[in-house]
Amino acid sequence: MDISNLTPSSQEAKFLHIPYEERWKALKPIIIPLYLEARGSNGKGLTISQIADFMKCHYQFHGAEKKEIVAAIGKRPSHEFSTSHVKLANGRALDKKQMKRYLSDQIRHQSIDPILPGV
Repeated sequence: MDISNLTPSSQEAKFLHIPYEERWKALKPIIIPLYLEARGSNGKGLTISQIADFMKCHYQFHGAEKKEIVAAIGKRPSHEFSTSHVKLANGRALDKKQMKRYLSDQIRHQSIDPILPGV
């Protein structure tokens, strides 16, 4: 996503006429794409401080602090899967060390079918 699409096109688009508490709601459609979709010069997503700098520079929104942005839009979704929230059928949490031991044991004791020539 190109960041230039998110720059304000007029003074009205900066929402300066709205009180600070209500500006969060008005600016949320700008902050969310910055956080989730925009890419910096390194090809990675923008950091919270880069978003705060963008908001200060283009929207004169100086209240964009890290904890306020995270509270307003939530955390960036992870593309990796985690076993930290997996529950077993009996309701217990998954023990990662026990799972690793089990998988290692299964791999170690796996029988390999012999390869016969000409078959």
